[in-house]
Amino acid sequence: MNKFDELLAALQKREEEKHKNTVLWILAVIGAVTAVAAIAYAVYRLSLIHI
Repeated sequence: MNKFDELLAALQKREEEKHKNTVLWILAVIGAVTAVAAIAYAVYRLSLIHI
C-alpha cells in the first residue's frame, strides 16, 4: 500500500499545482486587461485636453 499512497499523494499534489497555475493565469489576464483599460482611459483623457 505504500506505493499506492505515494502515487495518490503525487496525484493530489499535481492537482493542487494545476489549480494554483490556473488561478495565477486568471489573475495575470485580469491584470493585463486592467492595464490596457487604464492606458486607453489615459489616452482618452489626454486627447480631450488637446481638443
